Amino acid sequence: MQRGSEIEFRVNEVTRETARFWSNKILATGLQRVPNYTGLHQPDRFYIGYIGEITFRNVLWYYGKRFRFAARLDGHPDEADVIAWILDEPCSLNIKTSDQQHHRHLMIPVAQFVKRRQDYYICANLREYHDMVTFKGWLTHDEVSRQEQVQLKVMTIRAAFADLHSMRDLIDRLDNIKSAPV
Repeated sequence: MQRGSEIEFRVNEVTRETARFWSNKILATGLQRVPNYTGLHQPDRFYIGYIGEITFRNVLWYYGKRFRFAARLDGHPDEADVIAWILDEPCSLNIKTSDQQHHRHLMIPVAQFVKRRQDYYICANLREYHDMVTFKGWLTHDEVSRQEQVQLKVMTIRAAFADLHSMRDLIDRLDNIKSAPV
């Protein structure tokens, strides 16, 4: 596996405000009080997740990639965080964002992995002051399925950052926006 080659991207104020607004909409549905299939109830988990997703959308815009992004705000899970295209075929991307500075693994709750199949899992780490996201790397669904499972708060699949594919490789694979014929 190719190693290294992370992508760092600044989190702007609009991203933070949008993530907070969307997070508040989700919280207003009462979803935070309902047990979910992942068993996770981290404070601000929706806000942190939205920052990772919106920032990844900004990365795709920056690189001129073809994608679709539409966050659900009704308390139901998205089918995918982002849909992008590789060789004109749509693929689902799941952005897994943590704001824990000590984390060294892409982590996916087993229940979520089983219930919501994605083509690619992208590891994002939000810096302490929420001013920068580092996209650490990615794995395919099949590669994630071969990673170790550990019991944390819930059964979790984890892969060390050092074992993830290069973000530059993923960006290069994704289709560019097609320009209109002249």
